[in-house]
Amino acid sequence: MKLNVGFVKPEDSAVPYLFITVWLAVFLIVVSTGWLIFSRFALTEENAALSEKYDKLQWKLEKNRELLSGSPSLEEFRRLQQRIKLINELAGQQGSGLSAILSRLEHLLPNEAYLTNLIYKPGDSEMLLTVEAPSAEQLTGLLQATEKSQRFSEVLLTRQSQEKRRGQRFIQFEIRLKARAG
Repeated sequence: MKLNVGFVKPEDSAVPYLFITVWLAVFLIVVSTGWLIFSRFALTEENAALSEKYDKLQWKLEKNRELLSGSPSLEEFRRLQQRIKLINELAGQQGSGLSAILSRLEHLLPNEAYLTNLIYKPGDSEMLLTVEAPSAEQLTGLLQATEKSQRFSEVLLTRQSQEKRRGQRFIQFEIRLKARAG
């Protein structure tokens, strides 16, 4: 007895496509796993570098905090800026500033002469100077220099006196003058 069995041949077989799809999926999984392992080592190295950089920045931050601990706060700094601005505005309204006048006098004052008193009226730029020196020649030179100066006007000698301190003689002049603008 002979048996003849005939199987029906499938018309469209999906097995080759399924086989290729599975192998592609396995390939992608292997490549992704390799990439993830490589990335892990790269991130480990980068993490170590960033940790070191973080530690350095923390150290600098602590050092700067120590330096800034004695400095004024931001609010105090702003208050000081406001005061400086107000003083500058007032100085601008009142003609020449005292620092400019003192700078002018500094160039005229002889080496051995000392400014001992200054009374300044900013409204009309008038001042009363008390200057002393060991000799009258130095004070006379100052008086002549202020008269010749283009920066001062109405130079008047109002008082001259002599004093003896610690065995040394001092001559004092009191000079009234006006500062010219500019």
